[in-house]
Amino acid sequence: LCCKCYNLQRCNRLQSNILEFESFLLNKTCVTPLVVATQNFGKLKELQHHLSGLSWDLQMMPENLDVEETGQTFMENACLKASQVAQQMGQWVIADDSGLEVAALHGAPGVYSARYGKDDADRIARLLRELGDTSQRSAQFVCAIALARPDGEIVGQAEGICAGEILYEMQGRGGFGYDPVFYVPGMGLTYAEMSKDQKREISHRGKAIATIIPQLQELAAVIIPIAPGVTALDQSDLNPTPSPRTEPSEAQ
Repeated sequence: LCCKCYNLQRCNRLQSNILEFESFLLNKTCVTPLVVATQNFGKLKELQHHLSGLSWDLQMMPENLDVEETGQTFMENACLKASQVAQQMGQWVIADDSGLEVAALHGAPGVYSARYGKDDADRIARLLRELGDTSQRSAQFVCAIALARPDGEIVGQAEGICAGEILYEMQGRGGFGYDPVFYVPGMGLTYAEMSKDQKREISHRGKAIATIIPQLQELAAVIIPIAPGVTALDQSDLNPTPSPRTEPSEAQ
């Protein structure tokens, strides 16, 4: 029992938390939460695959959070999402904004790629309908990534591009979004036909992530992580208020 703490139960709990936290640090099993600013489960899983070797615990942002994407570029939108979600949650946040730019459509759908239809099938149908029978089908996927501190300050940015072309019909069953119609000549496959490792190597998101990984590694080395199972210490634990001593009464 320490000299300033007269609550034995609280003192023991504090010491237990400290010992458990130190144990996790020594075993290097700690991870730092990293919120992914998306409601797209496909994006979350793909990002988890890319960052599987790093000491970050990727989590999807809560459904009740919504950030309006008002930027004119992919990077503006990525920074906007990362900063606002970080401020609202008080956690590290990584956000990306990505989309498809088709030359024959003057860069459309661009930053409106996710709003080009009500779902993936509808968006692909609209894209093929607007392209029609034109032979000019060159396109590129662009991905911009931003990393924000818990206070919302942007501390990392990266961009990746993958060039390809739009097929006349869907091909492959993997991936999500426009993947079944985006064909990469150098691979002889659509995004939807590629394995996860193949896509990670050549995709726009894979290239952007490869650029930002060194920044994530550097940050992970200096941030104090939260060990799973360790209860966060509140201020009352760090500065406990002494319980009054009970003085013996004259009757005792």
